[in-house]
Amino acid sequence: MLTIISDRRRLAHFDRERVPERVVHAKGGGAHGFFEVTHDISDLTCAQLFEKVGTQVRATVRFSTVGGEQGTPDVARDPRGFSIKLRTEEGNWDHVYNNTPVFFLRDATKFPHFIHTQKRDPQTHLKDNDMFWDYLSQNPESFHQVSANLCTFTFTFICIFICIFTSTLTATLTSTLTFTFIRIFTSTFASHGP
Repeated sequence: MLTIISDRRRLAHFDRERVPERVVHAKGGGAHGFFEVTHDISDLTCAQLFEKVGTQVRATVRFSTVGGEQGTPDVARDPRGFSIKLRTEEGNWDHVYNNTPVFFLRDATKFPHFIHTQKRDPQTHLKDNDMFWDYLSQNPESFHQVSANLCTFTFTFICIFICIFTSTLTATLTSTLTFTFIRIFTSTFASHGP
């Protein structure tokens, strides 16, 4: 019980330590449009949105850099984030993605420490590359993400060439009241063709 309280306090402190700028995904751009259902996936979910092919809803998307801060160049080698908000009759449907199929960590309580390795030292206001590589050496589950981040597959700075992945499984409820676990992969027409 004490570790749960300690973890919650650490996450609460992390959420409130930097008010002027978003901690992650601070730099980005977005667009409004529509989302159209093009394939029947009613066997995976009972969401009304996916009941029939051709259904259209209003959508808002946002592309962002993950660790960048204001003033960071767009071409920095950094994972890219993507979020989509679909406005359906049942309410808003929000999803967030990254442009890599894996993530740096498995334990959510490590997230604040990991993000601190990406940011400036509060005392010197300088970036510390040693802190980043120290984190990676102490958390071997991060190796796969670093490999993906350093290859050409994830190095995109133009959002029309981006491939998007969920880092975790998503549970959907089917019409038979059973859960189906899915993983979402999205690519733009420019990256792989229609």
